Amino acid sequence: MSASRPQQYDPKSQKPVEVEVAYVPSEEGDNERVESLPKKMHKLLKGRYGWCIALVIVGTIIGAVYNYSNTHLKYVSVGTVEIKPTQMVILDKTEETTLASFDRYVSSEMKTLKSQATIETAVQNDEWTRLGGGQAPDDILSFMDSLSIKREPKGQSIDIAFVSRDRIAAQVAVEAVIQAYIKIHESQQFAREELRDRYLEDQREALTVKLAQLKEKTLAIASEYGSDTVAPIYQRQWFTLSKLQDELRQAEADYRTAKQLMENNGSGNGLATLDQIAAVDEQVRVLVANRNQLELNLTQTRSRYGDNHPAVDRLRGDLAATQAGIDERVARYSQTTGDESKNPTNTMLETKHAEIQRLTEMVRIHKEDVSELGQKNLQIKNIELEVSLVRNKLNDVNKRIDRLRTESVQSSRIRVISNGNLPLKPINESERIRKAISGGGMGGMAGFGIVVLYALFNRRYRYSQDTLSSFGDISLLGILPTLPDDLDDDEQAATAAHCVHNIRTLLQIGPRAQNQRSFAVTSPASGTGKTSLSLALGVSFASTGARTLLIDFDLFGANLTKRVNRITRRRIGRVLLREGLITDTQLFEALETARTTGQKLGEALIAMNALSQDDLERALSIQEKTEVGLLDALGGENVDECIGDTGIDNLYLLATGGATPKHAGQLSPAIIRKILEQARENYDNIIVDTGPVPGSLEASLIVTQVDAVIFTVSRGEQRQFAERAINHLTSIGARVAGVVFNRADSDDFDATSYSMRSRISAASGTDPQNRNLTNVLGPAARDTSNRLGPIAGAVASYLPGSDQKTSSTPNSRSTSGTNGAHGTNGTNGTNGTNGTNGSH
Repeated sequence: MSASRPQQYDPKSQKPVEVEVAYVPSEEGDNERVESLPKKMHKLLKGRYGWCIALVIVGTIIGAVYNYSNTHLKYVSVGTVEIKPTQMVILDKTEETTLASFDRYVSSEMKTLKSQATIETAVQNDEWTRLGGGQAPDDILSFMDSLSIKREPKGQSIDIAFVSRDRIAAQVAVEAVIQAYIKIHESQQFAREELRDRYLEDQREALTVKLAQLKEKTLAIASEYGSDTVAPIYQRQWFTLSKLQDELRQAEADYRTAKQLMENNGSGNGLATLDQIAAVDEQVRVLVANRNQLELNLTQTRSRYGDNHPAVDRLRGDLAATQAGIDERVARYSQTTGDESKNPTNTMLETKHAEIQRLTEMVRIHKEDVSELGQKNLQIKNIELEVSLVRNKLNDVNKRIDRLRTESVQSSRIRVISNGNLPLKPINESERIRKAISGGGMGGMAGFGIVVLYALFNRRYRYSQDTLSSFGDISLLGILPTLPDDLDDDEQAATAAHCVHNIRTLLQIGPRAQNQRSFAVTSPASGTGKTSLSLALGVSFASTGARTLLIDFDLFGANLTKRVNRITRRRIGRVLLREGLITDTQLFEALETARTTGQKLGEALIAMNALSQDDLERALSIQEKTEVGLLDALGGENVDECIGDTGIDNLYLLATGGATPKHAGQLSPAIIRKILEQARENYDNIIVDTGPVPGSLEASLIVTQVDAVIFTVSRGEQRQFAERAINHLTSIGARVAGVVFNRADSDDFDATSYSMRSRISAASGTDPQNRNLTNVLGPAARDTSNRLGPIAGAVASYLPGSDQKTSSTPNSRSTSGTNGAHGTNGTNGTNGTNGTNGSH
């Protein structure tokens, strides 16, 4: 968007002066929505740098002083205790001379050093008491907090450190802790040794008694067999039982074989053949197979080596032995009882059966003996095993007692290296300075953070640039300065005038400018200056020669009507028609007569005998009591009949005309559209002042019917309210032309290309500090400013020839009714230019 440069006239020289427009947004500001962190911080702190610097300085001083004064000098005394991991071995290593876990032992001693018992003993030290050390629970807790116990990893020494403001107290505390620890350690060591010795003696006595009891129990069991042990007896009985069991198994096998032969041989009395015996006797089959193999081997060997070869002799011997075994086995099945009538096999069955019964009985008897002996033997073995274990334990206990007595001459495992040194200087000299610096930094950051947090949570607009990040693609039309109610500075007036002219210029240029004739001015809340902007824009449009209509559609505030402070009376011709005193024909003829003769409308009607003087006076009285405006237009009356002038050329007003908030219920898009269409017939530009959105009913209806909406925000406006209002306008289909930032300060103008003061000073040739509106533009300009407000008054007064104009006082009321009856103007007495329209 390029900057436009409208022309202004110097009030003295009446020569055009080129000025820059009030606001020219940069291309970077329009397009770059993503800001860097420094820019964001600058926006947050802009205008607050003074407070920020002050709070940072105060916070820094307070933080530094507080930390410095609260950091007391401290002294630390350190004592050292050494713990030996091993001791000198005299006879043998024991758990007392060599620790199983040195680290665990040291950790235990460190806990003892800082235990409550050690601290309570230490605070009872006479030296510590003389220095004022207490023994109350709080004093003990404070003592423990000042004490630290440390050990280097895998080290053999423990450092005892105590921190105090008194260096002597620090040394005394360390010495008291070490003495208390040694005392407690020796006491605990003596108690452990005494308990250990008593336990070992008790254990030795118990083992000795148990060993004697076990021996007596063994003798009691073995005495039943006339010996002190049953093991040999048990072995002999076990051997006999095994032999009887073998004989029983052989008798049973022979019986099964003989029975099988008898079954194979039938009931005959002949002897069993070798083949029959081999068929049922496995051993015979094996012997026969061996014999056959030996015969084969003998034949082969004899044929190879001859009869006298040793191998042949050896095979003959083996063959003879095998044959003897076969004969012996066969003979067993050929035995008889002397009775030749009996079958030998049958006789063998009877013999084997009797033998089986005898062996079975003997096996049973021996099993009982062996079982009993086995139990006795097992009992004795268990007792012997237990005796062995008890004897071993007793030996271990005796050895341990002997070793402990021998090694007890060793010195203590604990050795004090240092009882605590006397500190020469404090340990926190530099810490006090560091804390002061740190406190100052934190205090400064706190001060800075307070300002930043306030800026973050203060969601109000402070500068015009704040609006660029709130409304998306909606541009900033311009800014308006903060002016005093009693405006008397011509430079301020010129600045305000050119700001308004710039806004009006931006509304007139662009691709949509030709179709933009009606504008609605609204805001997110009341008090933002939208009425002042409406009036100022109306004056600016009128200054170009365009017929401009102001419509006050704020039924709640009616600020535009109050600001212009003029009452629109019904035209005298319309009053006469409404009262039925004349007809339309008579009115038309009277208007023609007045136009041609120069008479007033009332005089023409009386000369035509269409109206009496009394009727005219009565109609004038009715006109004085009648006020017309927006309420009548809403009721269906022609808009042109309800419009009055403002005292400024080409600027007219459709006041509220008695409309109140309760009439908002009569509004509809059709009625508003009709009013705007009628206004467009006679006016070039229409500016509608309405209530805030979204809270105002009439505003929501009007913004959808006008060509464009001018959205006004002011410094201090809540950002969320403005954004909500814009979202509302967008959602209902209103077209927002742009945003106007009101009550801008010098920083907003410094951020733009506006430089009014130097240009006006150069053009006028006078000192800006010695000039004011009254001196330069005359009393009429001052009156206009007071009546229309600072912004609109500045625009109206800072126009060519404005110092030559006259204007009614702020409290003047139009009394045009009387004059209008006798002239051609049926509306207002100040500007009699609408005689023709007076009848309507």
